[in-house]
Parts: sequence; C-alpha cells; structure tokens
Amino acid sequence: MTTPVVANRWFIQCSPAMFRKTRTIGLACRSFHSSSKRSSSKIQWIKRPAYVAIGIGTLYFVDQQFNASCIWRTGRTFLTGALIALDYKINFQARPPFADSIAALHERNSNVIYNLLRANGGLYLKIGQAMAMQSAIMPPEFQKQFSRMFDDAPQNDWADVEKVIREEFEGRSPEEVFGTIERSARASASVAQVHWARLEDGREVAVKIQKREIAQQVKWDLWAFGAVMYIYTKFFDLPLYPMVPYINQRLLLETDFRNEADNAELTAAYVEAEPRLRGRVYIPKVHRGLSTRRVMTAEWIEGIRLSDKETLTAPWKGGKGVGTPGCDGTSLDFKPERSWWRGPDGTGGLGLRLADVMQTTVDLFSAQIFLWGHVHCDPHPGNILVRRRRSGAPQLVLIDHGLYVRLAPDFRREYATFWKSLLALDNAALQRIAAQWGVRNTDAFASATLMRPYAGGDRSTERSLSGELEGADEAERAFAMQQRMRAGLRDILGDDRLWPRELLFLGRTIRIMQANNQFLGSPVNRVKIMGTWASRALVDDPGLSLFERWRNWWRHLVFRVVLLSSDAVFYTSRLRQVLGLGEGMESDMEKAMRQMAKHTFGVELNHDLFDG
Repeated sequence: MTTPVVANRWFIQCSPAMFRKTRTIGLACRSFHSSSKRSSSKIQWIKRPAYVAIGIGTLYFVDQQFNASCIWRTGRTFLTGALIALDYKINFQARPPFADSIAALHERNSNVIYNLLRANGGLYLKIGQAMAMQSAIMPPEFQKQFSRMFDDAPQNDWADVEKVIREEFEGRSPEEVFGTIERSARASASVAQVHWARLEDGREVAVKIQKREIAQQVKWDLWAFGAVMYIYTKFFDLPLYPMVPYINQRLLLETDFRNEADNAELTAAYVEAEPRLRGRVYIPKVHRGLSTRRVMTAEWIEGIRLSDKETLTAPWKGGKGVGTPGCDGTSLDFKPERSWWRGPDGTGGLGLRLADVMQTTVDLFSAQIFLWGHVHCDPHPGNILVRRRRSGAPQLVLIDHGLYVRLAPDFRREYATFWKSLLALDNAALQRIAAQWGVRNTDAFASATLMRPYAGGDRSTERSLSGELEGADEAERAFAMQQRMRAGLRDILGDDRLWPRELLFLGRTIRIMQANNQFLGSPVNRVKIMGTWASRALVDDPGLSLFERWRNWWRHLVFRVVLLSSDAVFYTSRLRQVLGLGEGMESDMEKAMRQMAKHTFGVELNHDLFDG
C-alpha cells in the first residue's frame, strides 16, 4: 500500500510541472507543424504560377512552331474584341466617363483594331482591306486608320516559300519546277507573294505563292471573325452577323488558287467573245500544269500601274507602230533592259489619254456587272496594269482574280434595271426592286449606289439635309449623329433575310472604280457609262424573250436621249475644272455625298480611298 500511495502523492505533486512541460512540447510541436504547413502553402503558391507560366510558355511555343500561332492569334482577337465592346458599352454616350469625347473614343479603338490586324497578319489584313472598302459607314477616325491597310505586307522568308513549292509539287525544288526563279518577291500581299521566274523554254512567268501559314490559319481566322461579329450584332443591335457567312465564303475561295485560275480563264473567254472589249482588255494566260491550290503561275506582264498618271501620259518615245514590251506581239527582251520606249533620257511614257484609259476600265467592269454577272471585286490600281498597243491605243491588263462574285441571271437583270431606273428617275421601279431586296430607305440606298445624292424619290434624303440634330451642345449633337448613323445603316440593310449579299461586293467594286476615276481627275462620265451598259445589257441578254429584248431596245434608245442631261452636268464640271474652279465630276459628287452622309447618317467621308 505504501508504494502506490507514495507514487500517487509524487504524481500529484509532479503533475502540474509535467503537464506544463508536456503542454510546452505540444505547443512547440503544433507550432512546428503549423510553420511547416505555412511554408508548404507558400511553396505551393509559388509553384502554381510557375506551373501556369510553364504551361502557357509551352502552349505558346507549340502553337507558334507547329500551329502557325492560330490559338494565340485567336485569343488575342477575342480579348481585344471584348475590351473594345466593353469600352463602347461604357463610354458610347454624349459625355463619355472615360474619354474626352466620342471622337477620342473612336480614335482609341481604331488604333487598337489596326494594331490587332497588323499584328495577326495573314487573312486579318484581307479582312481589314475589306473593311477599308466599306469605311464610309465608319467614323472618320476609323477611315483614316483603315486607309493604311493597303500598304504592302511583309514578305515571307525564302525557306518558307521553298517549303510551299516542295509541298505542292511532290518534293521538287523551285529550280526543278520553274527553272530560274528570283528569291526576293516582286510584290507581297496579305495572303500571297509574287516571284518572277523564267521557265526552261524561256517563257517568263509570275509565280504567286501562298504564304505558308495561311493554310493553317484560315479556318481559325474566319471562325474568330464570325464569332466577334455575332457578339457585336447582339451587343450593339447592328445587322452585322447575317453578312458574315457570305463574306467568309468569298475569302475562303480567295485562298484556293485553283478558283483564281478558273476566274481568270472565264474572264478571258468573256473578253474574247465581246467585240466592244476584245483587244482593249487582256487577261494573262494561266499555266495550269504549274498551278495548284497554293501556287498559281501565269505569264509575266510588263505594264504601268493605273495610278501612275505621269508615266501614262508622258510622251511616247518608242517609235511608230510599236507597242510596249509584250503587247501586240512586241517581244519581251531579256530583263532588266526594258525601258527603251522611254527614250534615251528616260523621260518618256505611254503617251495615252487618261480618258481612253478610264473609259476602258469602266467599260470592263460594267460588262462584268451588267452583262456577264462575273465580277472582279478588287479593282484597285495595283491590280490594273496599262500597256500601249501598236496602234497607240491603251490596253488594260487585269490581274489578281481571287475575289469574284457570281450574279444569278435574275439578280443581274434586277441590278441592271435598278441602275437604269436611277438615271431615268423611275421611282416606281426603284421602290419595287428595293422592296424585293428588303431595303427600307430607297433614297439612301439609291444615293449609296450612285455615289451621289439621289435627286428623285420621296425627297426624304434632300429634306434630311436641312434637318437639325437634336442636342443642347456639341457633345450631345455628336452623339445624336452617331445614333442616326446606326439607324441609317439598319434602314439600308433592311430585312437581312431578303438583302442580296452580292451587294456588299458590288458596292465595293463601284466605290473603287469611282476612286480610280477621281484619282485620274474624273476624265470620263462614269455614271453615264455604267447606265448605258446597264440599259444595253437588257437588250443583249440571251435569257430574255425576243419580244422583251426588242422592247428593251426601244427603251434603250429613249434612255440614251435621257442621258444627254448627264453629259451636260459632266461637261459643266469639266469646264469648271479646266478653269480651276473645281476638281472634276467625281469630286463634285463626293462633296455632295459627304454632305448627305453627314446630315443623313452621321457619317463623315473625309479621306480618299487610297490614302496611305
């Protein structure tokens, strides 16, 4: 009994001290474990960002090296699109909370979009050029930025060019396929670049080679474009997305050079069969055996760009009965000496009248629109070359046949009738056709088609010019103008279920023709020429009955008399131009369009199409 009692007393006496020591040890252990957990947690927090960074870096490397940066470019597109949408949602009001004005808001976002398109490159540049052609519906800040989209795109390295050729021609080298080929491109665009080559038989050719990354990027790019347009359609209540599938289809076809070869050959056949154009227009021959989906080879053309006014009009010093190299059988001497026609002092030119050059240009595209229904939709000056024939007349060479639209016969006849009705002020016909196309504002659509204010109709366009914008001050009136622009765009696009998608590209083509004529000083009455072709096409149309064609012939004769009033306007404008009181008919029309666009739709047209 003694031992347990003593032990018990000892335990009772020692317990507080032991408990304190045990508690101290326990607290120390818990502190140690807690400290270990905290250290482990810190390590985890350091590891997680590191893992994420490694993952992103790996994804970026793989995407860049093996996927042509498709994921990275698409992500950048969505992020940029989201930021722009948020910026407009917050700041698009009379007094933006985070911008000095609506103009500052537009300028900020136009810079962002332009930098995105240039950074992504490829098909984004092509989309940007398409937007530039429609820049009339954009604020002036966007117009100024997008005019720079026509600058030459960077060239791909020769190593990438060689890979494309080997992939398309069963592993053969460029020299095995083409003989002699220059490694530096003569021209570079968004989708392809062009190299000069001489075949083994001595023929010179232009080899158009698609940039290697385009094949991988195209579907990603078009999908991203469509997704962004869908979001913007819902976000801003603008009828943008319904147009996207048709635009994507056209752009996708442009990346298949077999389609371009088909377009070129069909256009050549049409020109050869049309007496009014045969000899005046030339389409380079395609070498089918040297053309594939990503490579197209055509004969090499020596010509002067449509925009080179000085060379087009400078005196001819090449001698009588001789044409420029390659034209009308004039031999192509070995490069690089092909400037003999400029004379010993090198100051000579083609010795052509700009009116003859532009007459041929408008004739060609009018025939495509109204007669053939097979329309080249990219007639900017770089795609139109001019040569001098042996007779001294100009010959137009049309190149780059990737972007075309086909017009169904019924729609082509409707469009020809619409143009004829515009000049004859046949308002009943205009209203009928516009209603079939789902257009709500016939006057505005007529003005956009003519590229000048339409003087007929219900005069709503004319009345709107004198209407005042609502708003207490300049900021509120500027906001009201932007709102009017959105409403006007909805009126022109109207019912998207009926609206012909072809009108998008027809409007683009006519706008570029107008710009070409204006750049050359308005030497021809473009509107009259197009109206004449529209009327005559209804006479020559083999799809109409003999009775309809005879009836249209009589109407065509009456219409030619009506067009005399257009000549009076044209020659009055030319006289004012000669006297230094004006800049030509196209410039006069554009000034009137600027006034109408600003007051009717809140759109400011304040730049030339090819500025920059």
